[in-house]
Amino acid sequence: MTEYTTMEERLTASVYRMFGAFLNQPRVNFGSAHYNYDPRVDFPLLKSVQIGKIIDAIQSGKPIDFLGKLGINPPEEVIREIILDETSLRPAVHQISPVYASTRFVIQLVLTELVNSSRKRVALPTPNWHFWSLGHPDWFVHFDAFNEEQLVEGFRSEVDYGDIGSVLLSFPATPLMYTPSDDALREMNRIASKSGVNVIVDDVLRGVQPIGQRDSIARFFDSPYVIEGFSKRFGVTMGDLSYILSPDSKLIRVPVNEGSALISSLVLDHCYRNHTKKAIEELRERNVAFDNGLSQYAPIGTEVLRPSPTHLTSLIRLPSDLSYCDSEVAEALNNQLGICTAPLSRFLADPNRRHTHHPALRITVGQMDKDEIYSGAFELGQCIGKIYESR
Repeated sequence: MTEYTTMEERLTASVYRMFGAFLNQPRVNFGSAHYNYDPRVDFPLLKSVQIGKIIDAIQSGKPIDFLGKLGINPPEEVIREIILDETSLRPAVHQISPVYASTRFVIQLVLTELVNSSRKRVALPTPNWHFWSLGHPDWFVHFDAFNEEQLVEGFRSEVDYGDIGSVLLSFPATPLMYTPSDDALREMNRIASKSGVNVIVDDVLRGVQPIGQRDSIARFFDSPYVIEGFSKRFGVTMGDLSYILSPDSKLIRVPVNEGSALISSLVLDHCYRNHTKKAIEELRERNVAFDNGLSQYAPIGTEVLRPSPTHLTSLIRLPSDLSYCDSEVAEALNNQLGICTAPLSRFLADPNRRHTHHPALRITVGQMDKDEIYSGAFELGQCIGKIYESR
């Protein structure tokens, strides 16, 4: 589908086809939503070897005097302070349950609890972050939510039809990058409250919004479950810490290991105090590098959508008169140049509907430095341009 006109282009494509595909590693990784930011550089206790020794000592029952001297608070108290500082939510400490697992695992845990207790299904707005993979297919009812009107009316329709016990929301939406208006969210709360539907809010990307713009959409709901992990904002160092904020009347608690709790509190408190600004400034600079690289050759009609300049993920809307669907474009980018992206169609539960939306690619800037991002986006724009010219 793509023609390469220079020797360098042909050589790059040939080498990747021979070796990159064999190793199953993208040469340019715009597909992974993980963040490689590392806050350990200015805090010796966060070096992985030392963390391991501390955990081993705690698990073996040996005293670690310096931990006590540091005045470490329980993780639920540290998490509560972050929530109070960033949002208008006002939870009590007992409503917060730290979980030492990925956010997706925690969502699965909450879904399992609510489906089993209600014996009702979960309404899933689509496209979404593959949430349908977090439980049995019979648990879920899918409805289109490409904009806020579809979101509200689709939710209303599914609730009116019956058998809905929960709804799972995540905003800014992945991959569409929109957040519903206040009125739309209030209407969804009215529908949920009237019908006794549990609202689950996935706040995993709230922490990559600019400081001062991190309030949770959970504020619009009477009794929401809120789930957040910290790896998207602070990198893989925080990859094993998430939390559940439960309604006071329907608490979900998860047992914790005391040693892990102490370490997680120490790490999270350090990251929040010392790396909140640094981490999002790094993302802002990476997004600038991406935009500058892409704009060099991307054809007219290519548009970058993101909720804020500091966001980890963006949506690249391809020209509307492109002759190929987004999955074909993503396949060509990956197979021929080793550029990994995520087509919008990958976020739809029903593969038969892949050609009914505007072609778009979800990209992230979490896995490469600014120079790599610029050069990768430059190549991405070139390739999109060549595909567009071949239409």
